[in-house]
Amino acid sequence: MAAADSSADSLRSRLRHREAVADLGRRALESPDLDGTLADTAAVVAETLEIDACSVLELRPDGDTAVLRAGVGWERGAVGSTAVSTAPESWAGPPLEEPKSVVTAAGRGDAEAEPTPLADAECVRRLGVTIGDATEPWGVLVGHSVAAREFGDHEADFLADIAALLESAIENERDHREDPPTDAVADGILETSPTGITVVGADGNVEFANERAAEILGRTRAEITALSDDDPCWDPRDESGTRIPPAELPFERVLERGEDVLDLEVNVRRPDGGRVWLSVNGSPRRTADGEVTSAVFAVEDVTDRKRLETESEAAFDRITDAFFGLDMDWTMTYVNERARELIDPDDEGLLGETLWEAFPEAVDSAFETEYRRAMETQEPTQFEAYFPPLETWFEVHAYPTETGLSVYFRDVSGRKATERELAETNRTLQRLYAITADGERTFNERVDDLLALGRERLGLEGGFLARIDKANDRFEVTHASGGTDGLRAGTVSSLSTAYCGRTIESDDLLAFTDSPLEHGIDEDAYDEWGLDSYLGGRILVDGDLYGTLCFEDESARSRPFTPAERSFVELATQWISNELERQAYQRDLAESEHRYRTLVEHFPNGIVALFDEDLEYTLAGGEILAEMDISVSEFVGQTVQERYEGETRETFETNFRAALEGEHRSFEFSLHGREWSAHAVPIEDEGDEVFAGMVMVQDVTEAKAKQRQLRERESRLERFKQYTDDVLDAIDDVFYVLDETGDLTRWNETLTEVTGYTDEEIASMHSLEFFGDEDATDITAAIGEAFETGHTRVEATIQTKDGTEVPYEFVASALENLDGEPVVTGIGRDVTAQREYERTLEGVVDDLEESNRRLEQFAYAASHDLQEPLRMVSSYLTLVERRYADELDADGEEFIEYAVDGATRMQEMIDGLLQYSRVDTQGDSFRPVDIDAVVADVLADLEVRIDETDAEIDIGSLPRVHGDPGQLRQLFQNLLDNAITYSGDGTPRISVFAEKDGARWMVSVRDRGIGIDPDDTDRIFRVFDRLHSHETYAGTGIGLALCQRIVERHDGEITVQSVPGEGTTFAVALPAVPDTDAEAATPLETDADTDGRTDE
Repeated sequence: MAAADSSADSLRSRLRHREAVADLGRRALESPDLDGTLADTAAVVAETLEIDACSVLELRPDGDTAVLRAGVGWERGAVGSTAVSTAPESWAGPPLEEPKSVVTAAGRGDAEAEPTPLADAECVRRLGVTIGDATEPWGVLVGHSVAAREFGDHEADFLADIAALLESAIENERDHREDPPTDAVADGILETSPTGITVVGADGNVEFANERAAEILGRTRAEITALSDDDPCWDPRDESGTRIPPAELPFERVLERGEDVLDLEVNVRRPDGGRVWLSVNGSPRRTADGEVTSAVFAVEDVTDRKRLETESEAAFDRITDAFFGLDMDWTMTYVNERARELIDPDDEGLLGETLWEAFPEAVDSAFETEYRRAMETQEPTQFEAYFPPLETWFEVHAYPTETGLSVYFRDVSGRKATERELAETNRTLQRLYAITADGERTFNERVDDLLALGRERLGLEGGFLARIDKANDRFEVTHASGGTDGLRAGTVSSLSTAYCGRTIESDDLLAFTDSPLEHGIDEDAYDEWGLDSYLGGRILVDGDLYGTLCFEDESARSRPFTPAERSFVELATQWISNELERQAYQRDLAESEHRYRTLVEHFPNGIVALFDEDLEYTLAGGEILAEMDISVSEFVGQTVQERYEGETRETFETNFRAALEGEHRSFEFSLHGREWSAHAVPIEDEGDEVFAGMVMVQDVTEAKAKQRQLRERESRLERFKQYTDDVLDAIDDVFYVLDETGDLTRWNETLTEVTGYTDEEIASMHSLEFFGDEDATDITAAIGEAFETGHTRVEATIQTKDGTEVPYEFVASALENLDGEPVVTGIGRDVTAQREYERTLEGVVDDLEESNRRLEQFAYAASHDLQEPLRMVSSYLTLVERRYADELDADGEEFIEYAVDGATRMQEMIDGLLQYSRVDTQGDSFRPVDIDAVVADVLADLEVRIDETDAEIDIGSLPRVHGDPGQLRQLFQNLLDNAITYSGDGTPRISVFAEKDGARWMVSVRDRGIGIDPDDTDRIFRVFDRLHSHETYAGTGIGLALCQRIVERHDGEITVQSVPGEGTTFAVALPAVPDTDAEAATPLETDADTDGRTDE
């Protein structure tokens, strides 16, 4: 039903109040029974004000208590036997303190053990008024409500009118008790009545009218009594505006017919031309034999009520709700336009039809049940019901009256559908909340549940969460539920051919239930994914695009997405965004808290503390606390006043309060024999309101001392600068500083002396002006190189002022000057003598190279020429031994053996010496060499010796190095052969292993043999220097010297560590394979010729 406005409600209420007063006044006039009148009053007040109880109390003579004379809501037997205190704290007392109606709330007037109505309920509001004169009151009238309602002014006025009426009735009853009623008494009652009273004589002339009647009719009482009831000036009209015939006037009906008139409504003219609607109630006055002598009429002004009714009827056709009226016989008396549209669409006509005939389907339905209950109880009703014939849900408000039933209704089918949608939405939201609020589950689990819920809510096959990398045109599904096989967790695709590429282009959701091409999806994307239904939105994290949340289906959807369904997806995207932001925030917060606590706890050389508005420390930390033997618990909780004294306390108070006012303060103070520097700053909340302060204090005792030292040092530096300038001027080399443009910004006196230019001339010159064109180009490149790489070196010829050319070498480095600007500073040195020396040296080198070549030729020739006689000596000695073996005695054979052995050893020494001399000149070029393969080849060569000695050799993981394969094979064959030879009497136990040492590999050969005396470790690398005799251990004494020469050619080194009797370790440092050399070493690279190798 379209609700009436507040003014209409107020008007209805006032009319109802006035009718109640008039009705009660009429009863009071007709009945001399005061108790009955009081009982009627309590009932009328409770019904009219719609309250829960009413009490009429009469004061006792002492004035301290009052007796209950009538009431509603009281227990049986309470009337006449219940006394209530009239003290101010009693509920009956407040009305006696005020001249008008007073409202009281629970708590006042509820003294303990005070009798009250509604024993089982608490009255929280009361409206009371004094009955009778305020100086000598008769009693009080009080209304009680258990609801926390408000009483308006018109309700207070109504209760005051009722009290005035009771006052008249009480006076009337009192007069009846004291004297029989007289006309004067009756006139007094009529004069004070709040209802208009007129008396019309048998001749039709008005004999009496009270003040209220004069007020209503707009005439003086004299003017009224001068008129007859049928005087034309009244111009009586009915509701249709038709003049009422004299015979039908209420006055004539009472006088002529002798019948009572009840609630007859007449519209009459007032002298000012205005009209007033009257509600007339009349009764005839008869003689003892029944003759009508006059008539008494109670007249009420119902103009406002009639206007409201007229306006309401006009509003019936304007309101959006449908309306129809029923009389007591269920006949339809009015149907507005909207009602005809809803329940009489064929315009068959409903007026004059009974409701049950027009709508037989309503019989035995909720409609009949509610309508009949409303009429029987005279209580309004409202309900919702479905009417199958019209396939419509109706919301119905029915208001009963004594003459029928007013029914307001509206079609709420759409709303019911919305409610169903809302119920489904509420269930979804509750499940969404349960999922998102479940802190026990991981984010991934909650996202999976959310996707499943979305699929169910939207009725789509699949849902997924995707991460978007727009810059790299990348689309990756991170979570998925149902849907096509192509949209699974881990799916990666091009963003440009994904529906999500269109989704992220808008702040709103992308939604369609069919025809995706019409919604911006290109044909390539549709061909790849084939999704006809889609609802998705983008996810932002801290304002940046993170990805999308989407729900999809390969089939078209029969209905569009509802606002609730869209809202679900929006809520889901918001939660994911918020959750991702929260996770990032928690990570940042944890990191920030960790940094903050670390800062506080390890604040160097000082203290960090927070303080509140009371200047009390609430948090503190810092390394200085432990140093000063002060615990945090001792510090926190103290106020500035408790912590400090005197001037220090005043300093802290002033600066802390300034910080709490939003200022940043810095101050210094002395405490505990130290000097301190402090900074106090405000701490603000998200609303920029200061709620605390922070102070950072550092021990500056040493800093202060250092400042003093610094000032002294600056003085010394100034003196040192002058000294430096003198030194620079004293050196023979040129000193210079260049800026980025190549201009000289500083130089020493040597430059002026060398070039012949003055300081002023040099200041106006560019650095390139000191060189010829070709050298200037080199100098320009060198300056650029210095600024780019940090250093440079270049040689150029300076041209002096007189044209002399002087060769110079310049070495420079880049750095920053005192202003932080890049400069190049360096030294220039005269290299005239150096160039002469280099030319001389080059000649010496050429001579040495020629000498080495000749020495090599000599060594080859000497070794070759020496070997031939030795072979001849050995051959002839062997021939003698064979030919004359029978003639030689034991001494002769021994002498020949010694001679052959000596010649053999001499030949081996010559071979070793030849190899030693050719290490640098006849070696192969370096290449990647696999030491594993080299050692394997060596072991194959030594296989016979290994078997003979039962040697145990452990080979570790060996590297690739950069070297000469043949020489490396010679190196490790000599080392392993020596390890077997000098293993002692036991079984040789040898290990080979390697370790990385920067850009080199340390390859070690370790034995557990006889060892070497530490004093002899240098001797073993000398040519032909042996530690043992030839008889003890065979060898030439050149093997380790050859090893050392080979290692030196490889820019490495060979070291030895040994303990006599425990063993020896030879460690060889060899260069690792350069990163740029990607060739793999092969075994063939180690197959160099190692013939003629020598042993130690």
